[in-house]
Amino acid sequence: MKVPRAANALNYLDDDLISDAIEYKPKQHRFFRWTKWKTVAACLVLIAVVIGFFPMLNQPTISPFVLTAYALEDDSGVSASTMKEGEHIPVSLFETANGLKGFVFSYDAPDPTQPASVLIIDEGSMVSSEERINEIAGLEAEQGKVYIYHILPEGTTAPYNLPAFITDMENNMVYQFNIVVEESDDGYTAELLEVAQYERKVTN
Repeated sequence: MKVPRAANALNYLDDDLISDAIEYKPKQHRFFRWTKWKTVAACLVLIAVVIGFFPMLNQPTISPFVLTAYALEDDSGVSASTMKEGEHIPVSLFETANGLKGFVFSYDAPDPTQPASVLIIDEGSMVSSEERINEIAGLEAEQGKVYIYHILPEGTTAPYNLPAFITDMENNMVYQFNIVVEESDDGYTAELLEVAQYERKVTN
């Protein structure tokens, strides 16, 4: 159709039809609407996963070992308290026969029938001994217990940071118990700050 004839034909069209044609918007396909909602749903799932993941990072390490702390009582007895993270429990300085002073902790040995043993931590170095636990005044060793004796370096003052490392040979893991001992007018208190775990490195 030639341009003049097309222009004349437009004169016979209703204005409402022309207006509707100008304002016409095609309907969106359902595909696009579903794509939009799928995107929103994926974002919500991702947020839920992230929110659920971060609390897992803050969960405390679950150790198969439980530390016990010891304190001297007024009647010359000894009290034993199980240590839990964030709790302050009484502890005392125990003295050896040769005059060394330190704090005593213990945990259950893997074999409950083994004789009592002690890990003596002196100036950061660790020495294993089967006999010296009997030298700690006022403390009676129990079968199946491993005692950790932290000797205080001369000239140091509270608070004392006393890390204890326990090796889990069966699961090839090492657990680090971070203990802080504070002093007050009523004596000493120990707090288990945290327990960390590491994979045990085997050296040839």
